[in-house]
Amino acid sequence: MDHKAFFDQGISLSFDQNTRPIEADIRNAIGRLYYYAYHEALKFVQNNEFLSLIYNDDEFKEKNPTSHKRILKTFAKYSTDSQNLIYGTISRHLGNLHTMRCTADYDLIQVVNENNYFSFIANFESLKQEIIKIDVGSFNVDTKLKSENITQTDTEFGKIVVKKKVLRLVE
Repeated sequence: MDHKAFFDQGISLSFDQNTRPIEADIRNAIGRLYYYAYHEALKFVQNNEFLSLIYNDDEFKEKNPTSHKRILKTFAKYSTDSQNLIYGTISRHLGNLHTMRCTADYDLIQVVNENNYFSFIANFESLKQEIIKIDVGSFNVDTKLKSENITQTDTEFGKIVVKKKVLRLVE
């Protein structure tokens, strides 16, 4: 199975005026998108000599028995070992996505709504942007997220542009 099917299912929610998704659909979408990100990150680790050595090390596996935590810790350890902060940022973004997925799957008291979904998408896009700095072929999907200028200031040293991430809703 191609794990992109998880992405396709998760990104397909419609937020138009007439058909708002129910909470269960939002929870499921977050889960599907997380599993796309997880499998894409796992593929990235398996195709990287140094990351795969860490991930597959028996002692490391023993300390990090679940594959979800192990993949986070793999990026974090490599960041520390290599002093390359991008890998630490990847670990943090994956951790955020994992936490949101666990909330969506297990915390039924916590309301999960479209704001949670959009927050997940923004975090997903941040993870994607960090990984493609290292591997342009990873995360080859469109989250429909774009930047929108909030304000712009010209200084003697250059232009400062403040942006925010927004979803463009496609009908």
